[in-house]
Amino acid sequence: LKQAKEDEAKKKADDVAKALRKQQMENLRQNLVSGGNAPVAGKLSGMEGFGGGGPSAGGFDPFQENPQQQAAPNMNDPYAHLAPQDTPAEAPKVFAKSGMKLGGAGPAKGGLGLGGAAGGQKDIFASLAKEDNLSMGGGGGGVASAFDLSAPSKAPAATPSTPLSLALEEKITVQMSREGDVQSCEVKGTLTLTANTDAGTMALVSVDKSALPANFSYATHPKVDKKTYESKGVLSLKGGKGFPMQRGVGILRWTYSGEDAAPLTINCWPEDEGSGTINVNIEMEMTRTDLVLQDVNILLPLGTTDPPAIENIDGIYKHDPASGMLCWHFDQLDANTQSGSLEFTVAGSNTDVFFPVQVGFRAETLLCPVTVTGVTHSQNGTAIPNQMMKSFTPDSYLCA
Repeated sequence: LKQAKEDEAKKKADDVAKALRKQQMENLRQNLVSGGNAPVAGKLSGMEGFGGGGPSAGGFDPFQENPQQQAAPNMNDPYAHLAPQDTPAEAPKVFAKSGMKLGGAGPAKGGLGLGGAAGGQKDIFASLAKEDNLSMGGGGGGVASAFDLSAPSKAPAATPSTPLSLALEEKITVQMSREGDVQSCEVKGTLTLTANTDAGTMALVSVDKSALPANFSYATHPKVDKKTYESKGVLSLKGGKGFPMQRGVGILRWTYSGEDAAPLTINCWPEDEGSGTINVNIEMEMTRTDLVLQDVNILLPLGTTDPPAIENIDGIYKHDPASGMLCWHFDQLDANTQSGSLEFTVAGSNTDVFFPVQVGFRAETLLCPVTVTGVTHSQNGTAIPNQMMKSFTPDSYLCA
């Protein structure tokens, strides 16, 4: 009976530890795929710095667990088999055979800023380890491990300085084949209004309807005066009512389904070399050169905690030995940098373990050019000062 109780207690402890590891894995993947950057300062311990020819970095950890992002364990986690058993105290170093092509041997442009306090807000680590969509920041203190739960929490958001805040946000969902063929693609956008003062509640938001593409579908909130919007392009509540205070209201939505909306494609070719190693060639190509994508992260499971041997790389990479994942990173992709490739070998024999490949990025240009031409007071017609934010990010972007 005593042995049975001990076995039961051990099983419960193992279940709790397993659930915690799965939760950490899910948070890690969500952070990287969404281009996260929760501030985590201090010295890296469980992992090596980014490879690819640039200087080693210190100050932010892209695989840092965020204590504010405690999602429930995902029972359908495709990476559950990679949950770490024992986090090594020191990861082996991995060096690329060719330097990164997006910035040479020094700090790269845009979001990289590897090393040095002056580049903190553009640091690659700040762009990777985040709470929920790219709030930049830094801080002091040490990092105990790759998944340290004692990392400093994000600073509270500043009080809005204008009577009104407007957010134009687009999310894209893409499913690709392993050869890079886009199988499905859907874009969903929302214009959200948040009234911060009494003046903000009485806003009339004017939109340039003539600039809206006909191949998108549009819908106003049921409480928005649809007739006024259709005739004048003005978004306001029915009956002259005011918007609620301090609560975001989606006043306009738009959707589009079409393969041409996907901004980049991934072509991943793992090949079993028959000697206990797998050679992986992966190519990235930008298909929407009208966009500028920042903090592009391509996340691959490796099926092993062994480090990969990098043969050739554009951009930079990060290996997390605890979770057995590789993050391939570009700080910016645009019309001048439209493609990249990565080749590496790693221990294994199962070529299916490298899927699904997940992609994360952020952009400030929308696929649907929704343009707010003015915000005025419904009673006196005066202009209402406002803050406007635009963002385009993946909701789910998979190559499987």
